[in-house]
Amino acid sequence: MRLASLADATKETCSPQRFDLYLQTLCDLDSTKVSRVLEEMLTTARWFPKIPDIREAVLGNPNQDAEEAWEEIAGLIPVWRSSLQFEWDAQASGFTCGTAALHIPDDPVLKRALVRLGGARALACMNPSNLNLVRRDFIAEFSSIKKEHPEMIELPEGCDFVKQLAEAKKMP
Repeated sequence: MRLASLADATKETCSPQRFDLYLQTLCDLDSTKVSRVLEEMLTTARWFPKIPDIREAVLGNPNQDAEEAWEEIAGLIPVWRSSLQFEWDAQASGFTCGTAALHIPDDPVLKRALVRLGGARALACMNPSNLNLVRRDFIAEFSSIKKEHPEMIELPEGCDFVKQLAEAKKMP
């Protein structure tokens, strides 16, 4: 088991209770990804990793994911804006956005964050000078959604990692 090897490599003593804790808190992760991360940590870790370190290495940093999602949205805003027709609405004393269909990425977390900010059309119609404020709000919403709804993060079914950790506990 890679976790036991990692403990040996970092000269960390792991009690059966500590292995149980790792087992309980990491069993929802894809065992292949966890094994790959632990294998990499065998050559790079200077100390035995904490559970959040392993989870972040497997799932990614939510703030980094949020930044990447914002970059994707920021790149689409000009496309959305160019596909809309702005029309003068005399009753509203201002411009209204047209009703063209806008391409939205398939990522469910990104979609939900976009909806919380008013949707693609609202961002396309927004004054470009306000996008820094929208960026801040988008990143906060995206990170919040990932924390509130871990089921939206795509992970394969199964908990093979539990069996591997249980076997590692039995090793001398």
